[in-house]
Amino acid sequence: MYSVLRMIVAMVLAVAPLVSIPAFADDAKFLAEIDDLPLPPGFVELPGGTLFDAPQGRIVEATVQGRMLEVEARSFYDETLPELGWTRTGSDEYRRDKEVLHLEITTNGMQIDIHFSLAPIKTASAPPAADDKGEKP
Repeated sequence: MYSVLRMIVAMVLAVAPLVSIPAFADDAKFLAEIDDLPLPPGFVELPGGTLFDAPQGRIVEATVQGRMLEVEARSFYDETLPELGWTRTGSDEYRRDKEVLHLEITTNGMQIDIHFSLAPIKTASAPPAADDKGEKP
């Protein structure tokens, strides 16, 4: 009885350090244009992405492809993006600093494409200043 219990405790202790390893371990790959956005294991970035630096911030479009379930891909980003400073603000939407990141996942069996759109957060413009001409104190 005690040997079985001791074996179970040893297995739990052996696995425990693995649980705390970030989902994007040292050998993780990242998007070319968003260098701190990790790719799920086994995914590759497809050619044809775009990067545009505007005065308001960068605009990036990129697509990656790989094999996993859609729910696993969503879970991957739900776990890793907050560790990188992103806050989930909606279904497939994350915000960090002055940027918003949208994910669009399309599936074909186990093959999935994840399209990323990164853009500056749109802020409401201030109303025009009132014209003082013709006003009396």
